[in-house]
Amino acid sequence: SHHILSKTPIDWIIKGINCFLIRNPKDVIQSYIKKNQFNNIDDIGFTMQIKLFNLIKETGIKPIIINAEDLSLNPRKVLVKLCENLHIPFSENMLNWPKGKRNTDGIWEKIWYQNVQSSTKFEKLKKNKNNIPNKYQNIYVECMDIYKKLDKLNILNE
Repeated sequence: SHHILSKTPIDWIIKGINCFLIRNPKDVIQSYIKKNQFNNIDDIGFTMQIKLFNLIKETGIKPIIINAEDLSLNPRKVLVKLCENLHIPFSENMLNWPKGKRNTDGIWEKIWYQNVQSSTKFEKLKKNKNNIPNKYQNIYVECMDIYKKLDKLNILNE
């Protein structure tokens, strides 16, 4: 969602089935500032994410929400629930993958996908125990409000 600019038309999103993968803002901010200049909340996509969510919800469609931490801790349970929501069969093959690069990794693989490429299954997310730098505290608080609203509706809370 952080790649969608505020002026970008977004009405196309209601034509599909939407699944939101959410992540704790602390983890997002700490990850982002390792590799990027962080200027404002739009850089990490939380405001666009809630805008998209609300747009979809207004149509009467219930978007699917998955918390990244839940997925890392109990991938089978989350994926079974996701498949139920999508009305598709679950396969144990969804729980692992071959090590290495894929054609589908795209332009971001060099920046973000090293862990996926060196793994063969879901692993528990490593928690960064560092605090959010003070200059990002207001953004963090604003993002936490959005995160909490979405997390209340995640598929494991149904």
